[in-house]
Amino acid sequence: MASSYVTSGSGYFQLTLNGNLTTPIIIQEAPNQPRPIIQCLQVGTSAQNIMNIQGSNFMIKAIVFAKRSRGIRIGPSTTTNAIFDNIYIYNTTGTSFSADGVGNEYVNITLRNSEMTNTNALTATPGECVYFGCVNHLRSRAGFQVKSGSYNVVGPCIIIYDDYDRGRNLVDGNLAINARTADLGIQCTSGTTITNNVVINASM
Repeated sequence: MASSYVTSGSGYFQLTLNGNLTTPIIIQEAPNQPRPIIQCLQVGTSAQNIMNIQGSNFMIKAIVFAKRSRGIRIGPSTTTNAIFDNIYIYNTTGTSFSADGVGNEYVNITLRNSEMTNTNALTATPGECVYFGCVNHLRSRAGFQVKSGSYNVVGPCIIIYDDYDRGRNLVDGNLAINARTADLGIQCTSGTTITNNVVINASM
């Protein structure tokens, strides 16, 4: 049986992890045990995130996050060389996993082998599963938005916006199902390499 932990006070907790490239900090489940569950029982529009995390050279592996407005928010400071592996986030009232703080810098962030479900636990409007990037003075919406492995969504499953010639984005190994007939499974502008993806039941 998985161990379960409940946040206290304001709900979310803040982690600052600064490891080294050769000796990164790793937080993961105990050997031969189910993934532990970290959740917040607070509800309502004032509920915050489960965890805010920042720093460099760290990995979060095989942990479950449940409830609150967001599951994991990267920040509020610069974060580099971070890996999130085998994460499960569910029953949030908004975005499950986000790196979109104004003025923040995110370098070499890896999210893999993970799952997000039910991002509208308490609201009629669902949030994104994964949200990278933020707006600037020329844009009214996301600068970089990713919905990897999405299904049964109304709208494109994966959106990649322009990289402004700063470096290529890679969309690889995703399954996009039921984007509905009016929308695309994968929608990208320039600067994107798309490989090894499967799109089912979309207009393109």
